[in-house]
Amino acid sequence: QHTLHALSAETGSRVWSFTAGGRIDSPPAYAAGRLVFGSADGWVYCLRADDGALLWRFRGAPVDRRLMAFEQVESVWPVHGTVLIEDEVVTFVAGRSTFLDHGLRYLQLDLRTGEKLLEKVMDHRDPETGGDIQDRLQTLQMQVGLPDILSSDGKHTYLRSQKIDKKDGKRLEVGPISGNAAQQGAAQKGEGAHLFAPMGFLDDTYFHRAYWVFGRNFAGGHNGYYQAGKYAPAGRMLVFNDDKVYGFGRDPKYLRWTTTIEHQL
Repeated sequence: QHTLHALSAETGSRVWSFTAGGRIDSPPAYAAGRLVFGSADGWVYCLRADDGALLWRFRGAPVDRRLMAFEQVESVWPVHGTVLIEDEVVTFVAGRSTFLDHGLRYLQLDLRTGEKLLEKVMDHRDPETGGDIQDRLQTLQMQVGLPDILSSDGKHTYLRSQKIDKKDGKRLEVGPISGNAAQQGAAQKGEGAHLFAPMGFLDDTYFHRAYWVFGRNFAGGHNGYYQAGKYAPAGRMLVFNDDKVYGFGRDPKYLRWTTTIEHQL
């Protein structure tokens, strides 16, 4: 348990293994001959890809405080396994919610040394007004409050649908756009379209109201969950290149009020 394994691509035999201090819930990121990943123990690890040697580790959690989760001891501020690496900068989020344990911690590290480059706390305070961010709630539409694997469009970093400034970690364009579910779900075009999962990339429940989106926003509620799929590429799983998005998903007419849960490539 809690172990990262390197296997031979030719034979499948184990080349090396490394045991972390907690669950590793998703694959490591690779860059410059290094593997970097987070763990539920609140630490980020950097290994040499050739032999699995530990080059550095960094505690994303503010303090080493533990709790029980999924029948295991974890940090109060766990880190997802897959981190984002761009231009030799490692970016990740530690924590469980913006409303718990003093919020989420958005961090950037130097890939080579593990030195902290940036730390920003995302909590209940509105980054623009300093007031309570819940004042932005509109009917069933609310801002992003949970952690996830980060994504990027090359210009900004994204936590689910939340845009983040790469330079200072500030949340930008904090939602929602509208309390009207149709308007919220239709706001997909323009700069900032990116790959995100409203329910989290690691959600495996296969809930019919949950799917990945290549767009900008998502609407909640019984009259909102299907809106984004009408206006943006959506599906159970998506991949993309410079000009196309490929996915395994449903035709928009099967997103709502139907017993047909049919998925197509």
